[in-house]
Formats: sequence, C-alpha cells, structure tokens
Amino acid sequence: MKPHERLNEAMNDRRLELRLTWKQVAATAGISVEALGAIRRGAYRPTDLTARGLDDALQWNHGTVLGFYPDDERRGGRRPQEPRQEADHDDEIDLDTFVPESPAEKALMALYRARKQEEANRQADRQAIQEQLAELTKKLDEQSRKIEELRAEQSQKGGRGPRRSA
Repeated sequence: MKPHERLNEAMNDRRLELRLTWKQVAATAGISVEALGAIRRGAYRPTDLTARGLDDALQWNHGTVLGFYPDDERRGGRRPQEPRQEADHDDEIDLDTFVPESPAEKALMALYRARKQEEANRQADRQAIQEQLAELTKKLDEQSRKIEELRAEQSQKGGRGPRRSA
C-alpha cells in the first residue's frame, strides 16, 4: 500500500471516530476540500504546515501525517524528529506524550485517544446529569414546601377546601 493510501485510510478511520465530515476536517486544518482530496488521492504531498493542520484537525500528535511518508518522498524535506522518550520502566509508557512510529502504534494510539475522549464525554455527561438532578431536587423540595403550606392554610381554615354543591 502506498503512503498516501495508508494516510487516507488512517485519516478516514479517525474522521469517522471523531464523527467529522471531510469538509470539517479541511476547514479545521485550514485547507480547501479540494486540497484535502488531492492529498488523499496522492496527487499532492502535504507541506509541514498543512500536515500540522491535519494533525490538529484529526487530534493526532504533530508529525503523525508526515510519518506516513518516507523522508525521501516528503516535499521540501523535514527536520528530523526528536528521539523517542524511553520509559523509566519497560511496562510504563506515558501515553499522553508517546509518539507512535509504526502503523500499529498509530492505530493503538488512535484507539487510546478515542477511549480517553469517550471517558471524558461520559464524565461530562455524569456531571450534567448530577446538575440536572440537583435542580430537579430543588424544584421538588420547593413544590413540596408549597403543598405543605397550602395544607397548613387549609387546616387552619377548618376544612379541606371549598365544597361543591350537588
């Protein structure tokens, strides 16, 4: 599979995960839909600036888009990447700063970020539900207080309210 085909497939998977349209990806990346189409078809290789915009639009680490192209295929060249940070322990990796290099690492990182976003969304949903519950509880308490006041008022008047005539 050619680099632009791998990139197109990865961008499409990520776009779908984020529930974005191609138009939204292009707009967020600061490029036209036509330019994005040319990149996806392999007619155009993204510059560093365009690739960075696509990385941002797809919520990828900077350098991910250009990582699909071998160095000799990149137009205009590119500064070498900083060396990967090694974990202190073999089984501990800081996934928030990890820079994936292989397609498998990139796919796993995409899954990690998607799950992390889902957890953040669930937490936000829980917070919103708690706030709604607090508001409803407040309204219920207020209504209960009003009912008790009306009952007390009626009992002071000595009856259960107006009687209907038959």
